[in-house]
Amino acid sequence: MKFSNPIGKTGLVEDIDFLCHTDRTSYSYIDKARNMNTWYRKVVSWIREAPSDWQYDDSNLTTLPVYTADLVVNQQDYELDSVAQAIERVEVLDADGNYQKLIPMDEPDIRNEAMSEFNETPGMPIYYDLKGRSVILYPKPGAGYVTTTAGLKIYVKRDVDSFVAKEGTADGTVADHLQDDTNSQFEATDVGKYIWNTTDDTFAIITTYNDAGDVTLDTDIMEDTEEYILYDVKEPGFISNFHRILPLGASFDYEEDPTKKNYLKAQINELHNELTKFYSSRHKEYITRITPHKQNYE
Repeated sequence: MKFSNPIGKTGLVEDIDFLCHTDRTSYSYIDKARNMNTWYRKVVSWIREAPSDWQYDDSNLTTLPVYTADLVVNQQDYELDSVAQAIERVEVLDADGNYQKLIPMDEPDIRNEAMSEFNETPGMPIYYDLKGRSVILYPKPGAGYVTTTAGLKIYVKRDVDSFVAKEGTADGTVADHLQDDTNSQFEATDVGKYIWNTTDDTFAIITTYNDAGDVTLDTDIMEDTEEYILYDVKEPGFISNFHRILPLGASFDYEEDPTKKNYLKAQINELHNELTKFYSSRHKEYITRITPHKQNYE
């Protein structure tokens, strides 16, 4: 299910309206997106907790969850990307051009010497420690021991590709543009998202980001003082069988009636159990055992 489909009424947003008997006024797109993003992260945590050899990553992300950076001789501290949530492994490229896996460690592991003395001589890194959003290498990369270009490779678990929804009012009229300098809320990543002119119920797609207060549209639909909603059309980055957990969860957050909340929670629990079973069995290779038939020839 896509995040929203105002025309066909088949998106996640529209499913929330069906479940809660709401609309874009009583339960805004922004609130729906925020609550669904919370449940999106819950679903991903459930997937990652499921016993499986399948390494989950959000299917909306177009790159592998591996970050490569240059090493700097004598630099020990390397900051993680903001979307990295957990480290799977760290590798360093040695002087011969071969990646070597580093050993994870923690300060309490070093009991008999000061941290400033631990592997203090620059060389080929052997260990890594995590501090905040930094990877600390021990020892520091030394000249002649490492290949600096693309010398650090970090395998991570990433955050979800969150849904985006924004609301505002145009404050200018330019053909094929949406101008909103009042909010100045547009970003380069908004290209490809939809604009719904809620004043006259027309739609367009953002084709170009010009600046925070101006984007180009594929259709001339916006004029000064007209209201709009900017919204995603992508689907959640996990198997479609379980997309409905997100509108159920966002509906649970909205509802106040205990009976309705109990119903929604029961539906969520049922899908949660099914999701765990599905991801626990995904990508398992079962070995077919061939047992010779015994026959007595006497």
